[in-house]
Amino acid sequence: MVVLSSIFGFIVMLGVLIFIHEFGHFIIAKLCGVRVEVFSLGFAGKLFGFRWGETYYQIGWLPLGGYVRMLGEHTGASIPKELENRSFSHKPLWQRTLIVLAGPLANIIVLPIAALGLIYATYSTELSTVIGTVVPGRPAAMIGLRPGDRIDKVDGQKTRYFRDLLYSIGQTKKKEITIEITREGKKKSFKVQPTPYTHKDALGSPVTRKLIGITADYRTTEIGISDPNSPAYKAGLRTWDQILEVNGKKIKRWEELVRYRLKHPKGPHKYTFRRPIKYRSPTMHAYGWLPKRTVTVHPVAVPQKAGKKAPNTPTHYDGLRSSELFVEQVRPGTPLAKIGLQPGDRIIKMAGRTLKVQSDLQMLPRKKEKTYTISFVRDGVTYNKKFFLFQTIWVDPLKQKHKRTLLGFRLSQPYARGEKIGVKDRLGYAIHRASVETYEITQLMIRALKKLFTREISTSNIGGPIMIFQIAQQAVESGWEVFLRHMALISINLGLLNLLPIPILDGGHLVFFLIEAIIRRPVPPRVKESAFIVGLALLLMLMMLAFKNDIQRIFFS
Repeated sequence: MVVLSSIFGFIVMLGVLIFIHEFGHFIIAKLCGVRVEVFSLGFAGKLFGFRWGETYYQIGWLPLGGYVRMLGEHTGASIPKELENRSFSHKPLWQRTLIVLAGPLANIIVLPIAALGLIYATYSTELSTVIGTVVPGRPAAMIGLRPGDRIDKVDGQKTRYFRDLLYSIGQTKKKEITIEITREGKKKSFKVQPTPYTHKDALGSPVTRKLIGITADYRTTEIGISDPNSPAYKAGLRTWDQILEVNGKKIKRWEELVRYRLKHPKGPHKYTFRRPIKYRSPTMHAYGWLPKRTVTVHPVAVPQKAGKKAPNTPTHYDGLRSSELFVEQVRPGTPLAKIGLQPGDRIIKMAGRTLKVQSDLQMLPRKKEKTYTISFVRDGVTYNKKFFLFQTIWVDPLKQKHKRTLLGFRLSQPYARGEKIGVKDRLGYAIHRASVETYEITQLMIRALKKLFTREISTSNIGGPIMIFQIAQQAVESGWEVFLRHMALISINLGLLNLLPIPILDGGHLVFFLIEAIIRRPVPPRVKESAFIVGLALLLMLMMLAFKNDIQRIFFS
């Protein structure tokens, strides 16, 4: 059954990819008045077909491509006088260019926007612009933004969804921007200077965007305790417990717990909490909760230094922390596992930088050959160790391999999704989201092609029909949304490959049209024929390379 569904998924995916490409040629040819004689999906003879109007539509035996045969397409063909106005070769250069260009553009623009648009059309809610978390020490915290603030405008431009808010801030060229918010029903305005942040994309290229240090997700009340002598530990609380109530007051955000403890520092604090049950095995992950319990914590006074105190300086200590800097899992065999890092340890410093929140890890340089230092706390004892990062290979949905330098551990994720609102104008929203994502994927693919030609990416990443079958198989198993996303990726990839200036491909035809525009006459038929032979040889070599890579990927990877 799995094999049949995989074959069906492959046929559907490949069929749609080919159809949309050939339909692009077909529809523009029709609009330009060109007579289309054959519309074929597949090669190597006719499996079945039918005539409708002046065009014969057919399915070929070999479903690895397709073609649209137009009147006068081949140079030197005899065209009756009365049909010259329907002939491809007799059409103006700009119309011929549009017809040829329409196929790749259908793959690069039309299919991805349609596929991704179908996904986003099902979205009924989106994250609002209500701030869930303000990262300490970042611009948002420094100007006084708080969790719960709703950002209404960025430089006068309205923002409805958090995604668009981050995009507006991330892409700004200004050094300082104006943010308008609503806080407890009152309007406020702030000036803020976003911080540039450079990271590497999927191809390893540096990408810079601007941040102010906010997230829509909020920290939950999952706690971490690294001091066994703390009041919280002695009362019976443990790392990974989730606080539900404090002195009868229900809470769900970490900031609410922090504010309550600052307001009532001396306590006592009666905490109602629940403790998780986590089970992991190679075949199953299970997660549940033990019955709720209540304990009372008596904070102890903290000796205060003389002089002026900073705002929100704690006067009492109970040992409670958010679990976000506590290690949940360490990858076996990695350098950090070898130096003794364990689940439950609290990371306090990395590469000389004190960590306040998880996102601080993203700011660290990632160099495999460099020695790093890490400081962590276990049972109240601080350990300082040195280690190296390790490298692994990540395979993307197109089966291309990328090197990734990793730390080798995973921190707890005590975050919950932020406030959601209904999507307004779902059709417009779906088209907008799909268009933006298509543009971003296309940019990434263009850079990937450049790196392929400059040998920054190995030619072993090139794949053919077997790779498409593997991708379709995985996509079918993962669900329709993944299937549509993968189809959009492959479609853009195929469209860009078709634009390569290789004779026999659409890009080769466009080169001939460019030459024709320069010399003011068609390229001589003999030159075209010779170029097509060279192009065919190059295409066959490319197909052989793709087939070789597919075989190696199956049997030797």
